[in-house]
Amino acid sequence: MVKEGGEKGNRRISIKQDNLIKEDHIMKKGIVILAGVLFVMSGFLCAAEKADKAEKAVKADTEDNEGGKTLKKGDRMDVIKFDKGELIAGGITNQFFETSLSKEKAEKGKMYSCKATLKAGGKGFAIINEIKGKRGDWKDYDTLVVKYFLAGDKPMAAPAIIADQESYGEKYENWKYSNYCSKNYTFLPGENTWNIDLTDLTATSGRALDLSKMRTLSFYSGTPREEEYVIYFQAVYVEKD
Repeated sequence: MVKEGGEKGNRRISIKQDNLIKEDHIMKKGIVILAGVLFVMSGFLCAAEKADKAEKAVKADTEDNEGGKTLKKGDRMDVIKFDKGELIAGGITNQFFETSLSKEKAEKGKMYSCKATLKAGGKGFAIINEIKGKRGDWKDYDTLVVKYFLAGDKPMAAPAIIADQESYGEKYENWKYSNYCSKNYTFLPGENTWNIDLTDLTATSGRALDLSKMRTLSFYSGTPREEEYVIYFQAVYVEKD
């Protein structure tokens, strides 16, 4: 009798152990499944978050490229960045024209201006030369602004040439009088600002310049300069009115 009762007790203990092992296995399996579900869900959430960020970035980039949707009055884009070491005319120097960075006459809040020395005997010089890309896209702006300081007490008259890609061409083959905008300007002594209305840039032929592909602002005279001039260019930018 005792032997039989002992065997039954052992069987009960064995069954309980088997049940506990099965329950533990089921629990572990459930944890693994739950972990898998959470991992997949986190993957979807992460992907969705990345997609949302990418969509916002594309939207912001599109608005920036379109310009008009984000620009407000007073917004400006520097065409030449003197504080980044850039010079007018792309830094071109010749026997009649020299440029360098200067801490004299810099625009308020800026470190440098660009000092241009126009020597006697020269006929012309460039401020903006062969720009491309974003800085040549002025279509969402209204005014080209040139701030400068002319040393001395004598004004300097200088016929201006404003050109887009079509008037500039790839190898100067399109440089014709009728294909670019021509303006007369006189640099005045002291600190001054020249505001050029971008909505009124028309070639002599009547063609409106393509403001999304602007290339050049330069000056040229048929007669050589009789004396030397020094101009400190403080800022060159386009602005939204």
